[in-house]
Amino acid sequence: VPVWLPEWLPVAVDGGGGGLFTDLRPGQLHGCVVPFTRTGHDRAPRWPGITEMLTDVADRLQSLDANEVAAMMVGRWTLPRG
Repeated sequence: VPVWLPEWLPVAVDGGGGGLFTDLRPGQLHGCVVPFTRTGHDRAPRWPGITEMLTDVADRLQSLDANEVAAMMVGRWTLPRG
């Protein structure tokens, strides 16, 4: 049975029952970003915080070559070509 804690704040959803949450509980992992699905969540955070997540996404978008033939995948979201 999936567990959801009140201290987990959803920050993104994918429309299929999954997404990302930030963990607001006190402790070493406070603020980390964790992927989740309809059936559970990852055991380890994907990013240590929202700033690191947004920086990673921005860096990936900036590194795209506008002339790429193949679409690039970031997580489960496909970025459009060109």
